[in-house]
Amino acid sequence: MTDVAQGSQFRRDEQSVPAAELEGLLRRSALGDTTAFGTLYDHTAPRFYQLSLAVTGDARRAEEATRAAYAQIWARSREFDAATHRALSWMTTIVYELARSLRLAQTA
Repeated sequence: MTDVAQGSQFRRDEQSVPAAELEGLLRRSALGDTTAFGTLYDHTAPRFYQLSLAVTGDARRAEEATRAAYAQIWARSREFDAATHRALSWMTTIVYELARSLRLAQTA
């Protein structure tokens, strides 16, 4: 797994991963497969760090939001329902909400 704390190393041009592959990785993660979760992280961390950075406007808070989001994704992966959500959209919502919460806490 790439270390999220090394956010400056994230590339914006990461290759797109097929939705079915992300869904499979998320389902395997829900079963406790740490290797699948590591692969899921490696495929999505650059995108989610950039989202967190755009929302928070602060690299440290973006790293914090991204780490917290992956902890939540792991913990809530059993809740994922492919019949109602796409894996990337489901995870993006978690990342966005955490980054937004950190931004609001920063301005309060």
